[in-house]
Amino acid sequence: MAGEGEIRARLVDFGFTEEWAIDVENPGFAARVQIANPIAFLAQKILIHRRRERQGRAKDILYIHDTLEVFGAQLQELADVWRNEVAAHPRGAAR
Repeated sequence: MAGEGEIRARLVDFGFTEEWAIDVENPGFAARVQIANPIAFLAQKILIHRRRERQGRAKDILYIHDTLEVFGAQLQELADVWRNEVAAHPRGAAR
């Protein structure tokens, strides 16, 4: 049986399944940043919810809310990402 640290590492790792790269550009600064895709991020937050302390759960709910606010208009596209990329990944939903 996996230890709690190993489970936590796997769940955090799951959040970066099929990560996205975004370009950040400001005067005098430019960078390419990798972020978790929103649907994997939401799944990871939901999966760890019961394991979190009260304060951590509150932050996670805020993160879920903010993610849905930003990406809510693309829910159909995110559903496709879930089916085709996240759930189908070896460390995805089936596991």
